[in-house]
Amino acid sequence: MSNHNELDTSMFTHVLHSHYSAPRGYDWEEPGTPRVSQWNAASRGSGLASKMKQRAHAYRTNHLLVTFGDDFKFKNAALQFQNMDLIIRAINDNKGLGVHIRYSTLSEYFGAVHQESTQKNIVFPFHRGDFFPYADNGDSYWTGYYTTRPTLKVKVEYFFAYFFAAVSICLFFL
Repeated sequence: MSNHNELDTSMFTHVLHSHYSAPRGYDWEEPGTPRVSQWNAASRGSGLASKMKQRAHAYRTNHLLVTFGDDFKFKNAALQFQNMDLIIRAINDNKGLGVHIRYSTLSEYFGAVHQESTQKNIVFPFHRGDFFPYADNGDSYWTGYYTTRPTLKVKVEYFFAYFFAAVSICLFFL
């Protein structure tokens, strides 16, 4: 999926629209979030579809990754899935919304994005370097997370291997 002529060691990534939590108002483990029923599924589905259409403007393909989760969520997975099942059915039954929604794996999502981008010759931006440090608010910085400074991490691993070998040799002679 890269557009450069170097040895391709690139990685296709995705930036979430807001966060990996459920869209606001659709986390049924949050107190006060109205449950979905046969009487309100159509309006709740229409509301979610509307939010997703707004998000779609930030992406290059017709496929959106909408995550439902967060730290310490899905303690009551049955409740979450019961509500989502009703919303999915309501959205997909209402063809006028122009939206199709389903559960998916990351492989299926990235496969669909790749297929559409190949068919429509969609070009994605190419970024060199790290994505970090990253701040998700004014005083919360994520550093050293995942792929930050991979070369430095390899050198640190080598250093510690030599260091522990030297310590072992020193202890052997003591």
